[in-house]
Amino acid sequence: MEEDFNERKELRKSYEQINEAMKEKAVTKSLEEAEKKFRQAKALVQQLRAREKETARKLDTRRKIVLGGFLIAEAKADPGAMARLKTRIQNLPVRDKQLFENWHVG
Repeated sequence: MEEDFNERKELRKSYEQINEAMKEKAVTKSLEEAEKKFRQAKALVQQLRAREKETARKLDTRRKIVLGGFLIAEAKADPGAMARLKTRIQNLPVRDKQLFENWHVG
């Protein structure tokens, strides 16, 4: 009888150990899944930020093109605007000024 009691005690202990191991494994699996989802969300945020930055840069470029077209049209129509534009070009840094060396509004 005592042998039966000890055997049951050992079985219960083994069951508890198995149960604890299963709980730990479940927690580890849940943690791994959460970390995976976190990495995916982080990657998505980075993609969205990059897309937002690219969109803003394209919009800025478009504004500059439209504004440049407006200034050129204004310079064609108004000699005073042409003189101001030429003065502005002369005050640009050398690297930028070189872009306008052989350029004529006309």
